[in-house]
Amino acid sequence: MMFRYRRHVTEMLALSDDQQQQPCAALYRHSARTLRQLAAEVRFDFCRREQLLALADGFDRYAERLEASSLKHAAD
Repeated sequence: MMFRYRRHVTEMLALSDDQQQQPCAALYRHSARTLRQLAAEVRFDFCRREQLLALADGFDRYAERLEASSLKHAAD
């Protein structure tokens, strides 16, 4: 998994700022999904589950900001 992430980041560095925002948002949403899957697997440490879910929500909010920003730049 780490290798795929590194390759993805390397590919993204070659893109312009506007081109990077949309794939970045997708990467953050993917991370949020993965964190929610991990939280679903946590059985005994409920505090840890809540932390993972809160982190996933943060990734989703950041992805929304990136998408809104890219739409704003596209409209300009």
